Amino acid sequence: MNIEFNDNFDDIEDRDIRQSAAKFEEMILNNESHYLNEDIYESLSEFYLEKSDWVLAKKACQIGLSIYPYSLELY
Repeated sequence: MNIEFNDNFDDIEDRDIRQSAAKFEEMILNNESHYLNEDIYESLSEFYLEKSDWVLAKKACQIGLSIYPYSLELY
């Protein structure tokens, strides 16, 4: 009996970062503040850099550093 496993971890991660990006952009548009952990800010900055959205990448780093000032990943 052969069973094939289809692990779509990349799809799950992609969906998660897109949800985080939507939440982040809504937070900025509404001038709100929501808790996002350090890893999310790092992932958001990488996500926006890959999309060549320098403004949002910088914004993710700036907001992340204001909350996590000792984060080397966000510098």
